Amino acid sequence: DSFLRFLGDKARGPLQGIADADVQKFRDSLKRTVSSGTVNTYLKVIRVAFNRAVKNNLVDRNPASGVDNVDRHDRHQRRPFTLGEFKTLFANAAGEWRTMMANGLYTGLRLSDCANLTAANLDLVAAQYTLTEKKTQRTRILPIAKPLLEYLMTLQLGDDPRAPLCPTLYGKP
Repeated sequence: DSFLRFLGDKARGPLQGIADADVQKFRDSLKRTVSSGTVNTYLKVIRVAFNRAVKNNLVDRNPASGVDNVDRHDRHQRRPFTLGEFKTLFANAAGEWRTMMANGLYTGLRLSDCANLTAANLDLVAAQYTLTEKKTQRTRILPIAKPLLEYLMTLQLGDDPRAPLCPTLYGKP
């Protein structure tokens, strides 16, 4: 979609009208707004689409094949928070963010999955969560550690099983 928007009116023309220079200009425009890894992912998708077009005899050659990936010099190394850093963050967090952080720490779930937890996912008696992860669509049953369980017991969840644990963060990526 981003590539088609970038192409503008040219996107409505024949595939043969798309040149290496168009793909390169798109790559260069992306470099100003997203990481090098994201740029390279976009290029990979475009290459795959054009390879399919070549295979189906819609174009003679792939205009993206001659466009180089972006160097990954801006790649950053992620590291987990230290326990001290986490304690500082948790002490300064309020309300739903405390719930998000506690769930993330003790379950290892992605933030979007933590934000979308509801009372229906939570079984306090069995001390477990049952959920389908958004990214992988994999259903998981996760035991709830005692400190998290004690924290969850303090929440006012009400009777609605659809009630999110983090109402203002629910549904957000």
